[in-house]
Amino acid sequence: MKIKTAFIQWLLKSIPKEKISLIINEFTANNSNSRADLAAVIDDKIVALEFKSQNDKLARLENQVKHLKKIYNKVEVVVSPNHANQSRKIAKEFGVGLLVETPDGFKRILKGRQRRLDETYLLRRLFPINERKHSSFSPTEENYRAYLIKKYSKSRFILEEIKNSPERLSPETVKNLNPNHLQRAEKMQFKAMYRDELRQSVKTLQSTQSSSNSSLENSAP
Repeated sequence: MKIKTAFIQWLLKSIPKEKISLIINEFTANNSNSRADLAAVIDDKIVALEFKSQNDKLARLENQVKHLKKIYNKVEVVVSPNHANQSRKIAKEFGVGLLVETPDGFKRILKGRQRRLDETYLLRRLFPINERKHSSFSPTEENYRAYLIKKYSKSRFILEEIKNSPERLSPETVKNLNPNHLQRAEKMQFKAMYRDELRQSVKTLQSTQSSSNSSLENSAP
């Protein structure tokens, strides 16, 4: 999470903020088993970002980028320096971008190729059934970007707050860029509030009963 947080801060300082429309943490596209560590809409491109920190293994990286390429315009691999050589071979083989963490931020090693999304794949895999039922439905990249931005409006709202002060970005805020995590956090918060209110109600009831019993004892002949 540390490398991911640092990358978002660096990204917001490296390119015009208005070009970044959306960032989603731990995103799995509809009907897909391919999860991106971060998915972003940047300058009209849907980008998948796969992170490998110092203690991560690269055993799954080939398979990850192979599947991510099918559903994103561009795939970027972001790694700690100890993974630079091995990840460069993989990134070059699959035509994806590569950035390596440095003391000053991140350095681009490979640009990677940009590709258009196949409309058949968009239709069958990326748009959910309820979207496909609309009479005006058209499986285009533009509509898919619009769908993501609309569906993940909470993530976009958080991103806009981050843009105002990227230096204050925390790992917890990055987690909240995933609506499911935010929803779980809200549920846990609600349950905690409910438990506190219940405990307080029990204490109040016990106190009332104690006072009532004391009054009865004092009024007894």
